Amino acid sequence: MKRKNPSLIKDNLRLLDYCLTHQELLADPHFSEHNPFIITDSPKKSNELMKAYNQLQDYIICYKTARAEEDEALQNRYVSKIIEVLRTENINYAEFPCFWNVLDTSYSMYCSELGEAEKKDFIRTALNLYLDRRFTAYQAHGLSPVTMQANCDTAAHKRNSSYAKLKVNNVLSEFSYRELIPVRSSKTDWLQTAKIFCESDLVYRCISSKNDRFFQAFVEFLGLKYEFLSGRKSKAPDFVIKRGAHFYIVEHKHVKEGGGGQDKQIDELVEFVSLNSGSKLVHYVSYLDGYYFNIMIKNRLISKADNPNPHKSILQLNSIKSALQTNPHNYFINTSGFRELFGS
Repeated sequence: MKRKNPSLIKDNLRLLDYCLTHQELLADPHFSEHNPFIITDSPKKSNELMKAYNQLQDYIICYKTARAEEDEALQNRYVSKIIEVLRTENINYAEFPCFWNVLDTSYSMYCSELGEAEKKDFIRTALNLYLDRRFTAYQAHGLSPVTMQANCDTAAHKRNSSYAKLKVNNVLSEFSYRELIPVRSSKTDWLQTAKIFCESDLVYRCISSKNDRFFQAFVEFLGLKYEFLSGRKSKAPDFVIKRGAHFYIVEHKHVKEGGGGQDKQIDELVEFVSLNSGSKLVHYVSYLDGYYFNIMIKNRLISKADNPNPHKSILQLNSIKSALQTNPHNYFINTSGFRELFGS
């Protein structure tokens, strides 16, 4: 595969313009590939989760019968059985655990915060409310394990941020980059690992947190003043990439829409690309992955120069351009720009 010399890579404003003509995918097959399929492809087949789901429905019916007969011992027995089956992985996507959200309790809170006695009290209370307000209607419409898959898919947005990181790994691997995996973790070894990284070509390293010892050694080895490791941000980037003589420190965010925390993430990307490494060979790269980049493209196309109230994405884009003009060795990119910058 023919590869550009790093010195011939487009300047940062031209690369941004390139990104603004290449949208993010509206339906990205990468995420469907990695999000789990937790049931079987046919009702004639079963798995452990589906067996647990059917047991849960049976126990709920048995509890309902015991409640009608005012049999306390039998009710307690089936509460215990339900608690046991609720330990099954992914059973949280069944109708009953999903109902807990209506009660201002989550499955994760139930698992991590409640003791055994609290679980019994909670399950009994929740069961009574579930039977009174939901179960009869669910039963009439038809209970099915398909509900679990649908609920699992609905929660995909919570998993996609981590899958977005895997997407970066896949693209870099496609272009023959290799991930540097350290062997030991003493300070001396990390500094040696940083040295090996800095002397290599087409390598990258995922950064786990601000306490990532490789990144601390990398910053020390290059003599960088990395501002995000101190002060109010106190965070590390997501990736470090070495190509030729150039180092790319990458902050990666997967953002689909604006508002609230998402706007804060865009602000962080703008602030990141405003950093100055003091070296022409060290580049800060803000990688905005997801549909929000398309919102920037769309509003840029319909905006008017004399509009007194431009869309916030236009204001953000103006801030990005200003940061890139001030820091010509930094980049603000989407997925197409990422491939252009690091690929063929």
